[in-house]
Amino acid sequence: LNRLVEDFLSFARPNPAHKSFVDINHVMNKIVNLIPLPEFKEKEISLTVQLAEDIAEVNVDEHQIYQAIVNIFNNAIQAIPQKGEITVKTESTPNGVRITIVDTGVGISDEEREKIFEPFFTKKQSGTGLGLAIAFKIIDEHKGSISVTSDLNLGTTFTIRIPAGRKTQVAAKEKP
Repeated sequence: LNRLVEDFLSFARPNPAHKSFVDINHVMNKIVNLIPLPEFKEKEISLTVQLAEDIAEVNVDEHQIYQAIVNIFNNAIQAIPQKGEITVKTESTPNGVRITIVDTGVGISDEEREKIFEPFFTKKQSGTGLGLAIAFKIIDEHKGSISVTSDLNLGTTFTIRIPAGRKTQVAAKEKP
């Protein structure tokens, strides 16, 4: 009940973002290190982590971005009924950072895919339907985007794009 109330409040009245420059790989490592291992072992889920070394910093609220990615990651875990794989990947792009979370779960139908970011939409008996709605809202408030591709019985790919926090500029050399 507490979780339901917290999720609802996060969606209805989100806290204002406290942005700072963040290495998204640091956020991803925190998530990967806190994975619910018993569920991974029970379901026989393997995890592949591919973090780019040359990742740009992004100007975000680290806690909010963490929450958004964890919500998507939890959906990936829940989408795998038994024996599967999750791959998480970060990449630098010309405009910022791309985070990809791929699962080999049950997939999402085209009809459901149109609704997954709507509040209270869920296919789970115990779900609130707020996790992906909160993730979408957080990423959107950070001027980013989430896209989803999916094939039934093959899996789903969530792609998060976050704009660069700052551009590195080379200072002009002064002439002696």
